[in-house]
Amino acid sequence: MKQLLSFFFFSGLFFPFLSQSQDMAFTLKGKLKQPSSVSSLLIAYPKMHMDSISIQPDGSFLYSGSFSEPGAMQITTRKSTTSIWLDSSIKNVFLSEQPNRNGKMKLTVDSVLGSEDTYL
Repeated sequence: MKQLLSFFFFSGLFFPFLSQSQDMAFTLKGKLKQPSSVSSLLIAYPKMHMDSISIQPDGSFLYSGSFSEPGAMQITTRKSTTSIWLDSSIKNVFLSEQPNRNGKMKLTVDSVLGSEDTYL
């Protein structure tokens, strides 16, 4: 009997919730205005997930992934960075990269459609 209980406990069958985290899926789609100098975006989101998103010639992009907890997602070009709130709702993000007063490029979120948390 002890061997049977040990098998279930150590194999994760006895307490499956202890060994598994609940991942949530998300989709990010959007468009970058004037993408001529940018061919990809780098993203980083909770729990050290990092990836690259290809930008189409018209500036559109699409990315799907999963995360274990909501949090800020950083979106980066070679010259600038911005952030949005990441949760399980579909995000439609419209970005533009323009020079600021100092002449450095600044990535801005022109508009974003998603959950109520996204707007906050």
